[in-house]
Amino acid sequence: MVSILQVEVSTACTSRCIYCPVALYSDWRREFMDFSLFQKIVQEGREVGVEHLHLQGWGEPLLHPRFLDMLKEARRYYKVSFTTNGLLLGRVAEDVAKVGVDVVAVTFAGATAETHNRVRVGNDFDTVLQNLKTFVKAAKNALAKTRTVAIYMMLKNTYRELPQFVKLMAEAGVDEVRLSNLSYIPRPDLWGLKVFSKMFEPPPDDVLAVVEAAKRVAKEVGITLFHRLYTPWEHVECPEAPTSTLFIGVDGSVYPCVYLGLSTQSAERCFEERCEKAPRLAFGNIRHERLADIIRKKSYREFVYRYEIRKIETIPPEPPEACKKCYRLYWI
Repeated sequence: MVSILQVEVSTACTSRCIYCPVALYSDWRREFMDFSLFQKIVQEGREVGVEHLHLQGWGEPLLHPRFLDMLKEARRYYKVSFTTNGLLLGRVAEDVAKVGVDVVAVTFAGATAETHNRVRVGNDFDTVLQNLKTFVKAAKNALAKTRTVAIYMMLKNTYRELPQFVKLMAEAGVDEVRLSNLSYIPRPDLWGLKVFSKMFEPPPDDVLAVVEAAKRVAKEVGITLFHRLYTPWEHVECPEAPTSTLFIGVDGSVYPCVYLGLSTQSAERCFEERCEKAPRLAFGNIRHERLADIIRKKSYREFVYRYEIRKIETIPPEPPEACKKCYRLYWI
């Protein structure tokens, strides 16, 4: 049963992160979701048992001119969360806090402006940090039960600052730090940025040592630290949870996850040092179809069934073809 919808309200962004397809592909479509389409998603999600809406895809959701209206609309019926690069969070902090969003996640790639700004170009570290503090204070003043999360991108040129970052986030009043890997590698020249090992190779000792140090800091300062694997190991289902989650792109197309719904036809996906055209897999479009009808389609039911059967079989069958060369399946 679909219980979570990830809704891409924007494919435009204020940042030009060195690893992000939004910045890398010249044919990337920069668009905002129609508000009427969003309203249709909100209404039809209720019909199929959705409980949670997460407003974020490849772009920056706070750029949408009606983002606050979307939060209010969704909050009437669902748990609501969103992920932001933080650059615009300060100006809407009080309004978001009043809506009472369940989770707000802010992305970083360093514990210092020098490191972060080099990776997340156009996304000033000091501004983002101050905006995060502003939101934490606003949520506290509004008596909101919002959980604030800082997402830290682990790259070859960022991971050593992780213990320092954990301490910094605790001082900012953040509830949790989650570590993110470069699980989608869009170009071969970015392969060297990853911190995880190749398949069947031992995990990198230097990275694990830094993560362990960060865990000790987290325990000392009283903040939650969450991370996934640093050597690929196939799981029966990836963290995108396609058996219970759907991704709806900015144009209304319905995908299994964000990684199979990029807003470009030229994207590559690199896996074990080999790069191929990134697959796309849409089950339908909610602009022209009902969500209830889309999830009854044979293509969707067969996709989900493959993962459901993997959960119960002693020897799991192969995953769907589109997922085989995605690091998310290996919990990276």
